[in-house]
Amino acid sequence: MSDERSITRRAPESSRWSGGGAGAAVAPMIAAIAVAVVGLSRAGDNGYWFDEAVSAAVVRRTWSGMASVLTGQEAGMMPYYIALKSWAELWPSDDGLRAFSVLGGAVAAGLLYGLARRWFDQVTAITSVVLLVTNPFFLRYLTEVRAYSWLFALGVATAWTVDLAHRTGRGRDVLVAAACVGIGVATHLLFAVFAAATIWMLSTGRGDRRLPRRPLVLGALLVMALVAPTIPAVIERSGQLDWIGGFSFDTFVGQTQNLMGDGAVSLLLLCGLVVAGLVVLREPNRAAKLSVCVVVPSVFVIAVAAISLVRPIFVARYLAPALPMLAMAAAAGYTQLARRLLSSRRSIAVPVLICCAVLVLFIVDGPFSDDATGRNDARSAVAWMSERATPDDRVAIGIESLTNIGVLHYTDRSSVRDPGRLATADDTLYPLRRPALGYIDELAGAERMFLFLEPPAPIERSLLEYAESLDVIELADFGSLRVVLLQIDTGGDS
Repeated sequence: MSDERSITRRAPESSRWSGGGAGAAVAPMIAAIAVAVVGLSRAGDNGYWFDEAVSAAVVRRTWSGMASVLTGQEAGMMPYYIALKSWAELWPSDDGLRAFSVLGGAVAAGLLYGLARRWFDQVTAITSVVLLVTNPFFLRYLTEVRAYSWLFALGVATAWTVDLAHRTGRGRDVLVAAACVGIGVATHLLFAVFAAATIWMLSTGRGDRRLPRRPLVLGALLVMALVAPTIPAVIERSGQLDWIGGFSFDTFVGQTQNLMGDGAVSLLLLCGLVVAGLVVLREPNRAAKLSVCVVVPSVFVIAVAAISLVRPIFVARYLAPALPMLAMAAAAGYTQLARRLLSSRRSIAVPVLICCAVLVLFIVDGPFSDDATGRNDARSAVAWMSERATPDDRVAIGIESLTNIGVLHYTDRSSVRDPGRLATADDTLYPLRRPALGYIDELAGAERMFLFLEPPAPIERSLLEYAESLDVIELADFGSLRVVLLQIDTGGDS
């Protein structure tokens, strides 16, 4: 039996979904609302870390300034920044910008339910959504001011629209699928690998059915038009896509586990994937859609690993589009296993048990709080400084890394003078840090100074030479960020 016939045999389920019953509309809305409640409750937990501060810095400039940044200084995420800039016009606060990421996660959950219901059944759809929205990796990026929650949604949307285009053959469906692919690739270049794997898998087994040539050409032109504006920045800042020093088997295992949620959650997901893979191997012709769910994320992960042998780029968050498909594959694997081992009435027990297990882990891990460790909490650091600062104090940021973006995001809102940075132009994203030698004159008359450091980085020599003594009054650490309150003694009228 061909894949096309197996798809036809499943037509009654697809018809029920396409018929637009009340449950078909309400269930994905419930999934989206649940994600929104969890996400919005956590949006203000912690301050921005530097990646989020960069996103905020991009959208909090004029449209012309942002255009200059996106075409020459910030590689990737152009569609995300344009949408976030528009969103920020309505909700510009820190929590507001994070709410846009929450919206992306809610859209991903709703789309995943719809796609799993179309391809499989309602039990698989519910289990897929539960496995996705309780996954620590999903929760980590649900409230981060970056594009990864939207990459979850774009991954599902691409699979859905490509499948729809192949089933209907309509030109408008081809163009919608092309738009999803183009936006995804323009958001992150590695999305091209995911999209290629999806198109390949959903195009196989279609027999002699071919899509109309004209919509295909127009779709290809649309993808190129969406991706082309991002190319100059990628060329200019190609190093921005490299975040690891090397690639090894340990890196592959660690980042893959991270993608799947780590710990017991990743183990549950892996077991479901193994079962799904066995079903596909045993009955490939009757498991056409399940094979898509298994093969697409597997090919994506392996392809990125292969690229990393040449240029290390294997980072879990870059694999974000694969997570919803992994959740759907695991859910389908568990439901298929239950139906083969148990009676039709008892088979529901397996997915229910899996959902209960991940919900327990979800609650134990604290779904309504984000206590991520290892990140610089610039908001708390600046708040600590502001509580102790007087109008005559000075503040300097002795940080070379991008962490200074996060500190600047909050010190810009402080009344304390900051001689340790140069103001950036509207068309320049990354601020330059002034060496201490450049602002020593501005310290004249100041008796105290707050200094932001990343230990073990030392205090600059020119500061030490300027002051006869720099006595530490108080210091505090916030992640790897340290704030030191110094008493300045110049030994005279400097």
